[in-house]
Amino acid sequence: MEPGLFLDGSIGAVFPSLHGRRWPTPGYVPNIPWRYPALDGGRLKQYDISTDDGVTNGVIGGNFLIGYRLDGGWGEVAVNVHGVSGDAQTLRSNGDPLADAYAAALYKFGGSVGGMAIAANKSLNTESGVFDPLGAALSGTSLSAYAVDFTYGSAYTGLPFVDLRWAMGARFGVLDSYDAIKSRDIESRTDTHFNGVGPMIAITADWILARSGNAGTLSLLTRVDSSLLYGRTRQIDRETTGGLLPWGYQYVSLEANRIVPTTAFDVALVGRFYDPRVAVLAGYRYENWKGVGGVGVSDWDLMTHTVYVGLQFNY
Repeated sequence: MEPGLFLDGSIGAVFPSLHGRRWPTPGYVPNIPWRYPALDGGRLKQYDISTDDGVTNGVIGGNFLIGYRLDGGWGEVAVNVHGVSGDAQTLRSNGDPLADAYAAALYKFGGSVGGMAIAANKSLNTESGVFDPLGAALSGTSLSAYAVDFTYGSAYTGLPFVDLRWAMGARFGVLDSYDAIKSRDIESRTDTHFNGVGPMIAITADWILARSGNAGTLSLLTRVDSSLLYGRTRQIDRETTGGLLPWGYQYVSLEANRIVPTTAFDVALVGRFYDPRVAVLAGYRYENWKGVGGVGVSDWDLMTHTVYVGLQFNY
């Protein structure tokens, strides 16, 4: 490949899954134990699209890479930023006869849970839940996670049916997530924050499936990357009561050092139709942040499934 600038960008729909357990931090005792926010209580994995209202629940993911290929076969340097962000809300009727009126008011006027705004005229996920003397409850989950990679690598393009590329360097990763649950008299929220830095490595193979003339190719791209992030995880539990309950406020936090391994796998179809320097791609990415929510007795993983489209450009 000739020396010069290269770019890669994509955007996609993300289906996250939070696996594990989360418990109150030591010293925190919920006034209403069953109202402690459930992990992913807003149901992030549900991606709801309404033709009238637009996207009401869902997480969006993006990736942008910029790099420069050095002259004389000295490899390439690059910076890659990728991340996911979004939220979801679920209304649980909990045997409340006024749940429908509560939902209608949210649909008409909007509202919030844990500081997460709910736009008016937007439908919500609804679940029956179980009987609760406090009535209907609104649960919300927010997620934001991103990583920045600084890498050096090289490409091998002389093989007959595949182009290979490797890269290694450093990764900085951040995760912010919270769950909240709100009813007439109580609102509880639990935040988890992680940031860490560590080594990473990636291997990419571009398998040539078909060629057409000098410019056109169709290929299958596969990529595996992994990192080991050294950092800290912090969990914050807070609760506000009022109304029919005595007014009160609690705030308890706990931090712990963590080593979080991350792994990811991509597979995508890549088409170069008119110019070999420009490619369009459509693919799938799986990513796992192992134990990112580990602090105290809590321990959970973040797994994401992303369906994306993108564009590559070699100057």
